[in-house]
Amino acid sequence: MVYLMMKSKGKGRKKIPIVRHYLQIAPEKKIHIEYKLKSWPKTKKEKEAVIKAYTPRIMKDVLNLKSRYNIKRFKTQLLTNNELLALEKIRYIFNHFFRKYYHEEFLNYLDHFTIHFIHSSISIEGSSLELKDVALLLRDGISPTGKKLREIHEATNAKDALDYAEKHISKGGKLTQQFIKKTNELILENIRTDGGTYRGGPMFITGSTVQTTPPIFIEEEIQKLLKWNDENEKELHPIELAGVFYHRFEVIHPFGDGNGRVGRQLMNCILIKNKYPPICIHHEHREEYITALVKADDGDYGPLLKFLVRTIISQYAIICASIVGISEDDFNEYLGIEVADKYKYSSLEEFGLTTPFRGLGVKSPQKTKGKEARQLTLIDMEE
Repeated sequence: MVYLMMKSKGKGRKKIPIVRHYLQIAPEKKIHIEYKLKSWPKTKKEKEAVIKAYTPRIMKDVLNLKSRYNIKRFKTQLLTNNELLALEKIRYIFNHFFRKYYHEEFLNYLDHFTIHFIHSSISIEGSSLELKDVALLLRDGISPTGKKLREIHEATNAKDALDYAEKHISKGGKLTQQFIKKTNELILENIRTDGGTYRGGPMFITGSTVQTTPPIFIEEEIQKLLKWNDENEKELHPIELAGVFYHRFEVIHPFGDGNGRVGRQLMNCILIKNKYPPICIHHEHREEYITALVKADDGDYGPLLKFLVRTIISQYAIICASIVGISEDDFNEYLGIEVADKYKYSSLEEFGLTTPFRGLGVKSPQKTKGKEARQLTLIDMEE
């Protein structure tokens, strides 16, 4: 909690008024945040006003300190310290505020993200369905006219695969060969008869010179990749873990079709398991995305990870800024990361969020878990 006190500057020296908050940054580490006041507030009303005025500033300090502490547990040689801090702040706001205190808005976001993700994922693979087509098909069951039946199945199958992954991950399920095969089976339902089985012949990746895994070694290589994921998920940063896993999966290219769609879903599964928001790679960024994958083919994962960092920051900065209660430009300045305009979303409406949030330190607009809507406090930030 935030409180006022007179702080001693040493024996025989005059005490000074401060506003202070103790932060249990970790089980073994406790620190305090404090600001010097010009004078001691005289009345109860003045004291409450001082605490209210300093709380948002202290909450940002808490976010900064917890972010700096949390990123120390990860190893990475490919992400800068600024990128790590920016990602951690977004992760923290997304999980500890958006998911927890804005239930109705969060469900709207999930619905819109699903539509955007499916549309983008199938568009990258050549589908002609527009965003509105996917929305009408998945929300209202209305099939667009003049479109191929395969394209319609691709969209509905992608939704089934996402629902399957959500249930699996929410129950603590791990990435396994069975899970990967089932995902591919769902994605290729009513499209191919070999869904869910590893390919039996050679495969080439369009635009890449990389040699995919021979069929006889696919199961072995997938198992090695899964083992690598298990061994590194506690140490590698989730963005690096997800990005490298995704690329290595695409190099193996285990299925006759649907590898890109399965791979992008697996990447998001890794992010979600590590409490990070999922990523949507838009068709407009396809050229940069493919270029980054080609560079990863040569062992340079930097461009791919930078692309993922820009993507996740751009997609969630506008939501996080509204929750914190500042403009998106101010939030990006707070993150210390510049994101080109081509990556930014124009408004909250693109996420199905029609009104700005109320900001930290003010009354939450939703009831949570049967409790009355209440003031968001520093205690919430430390949970």
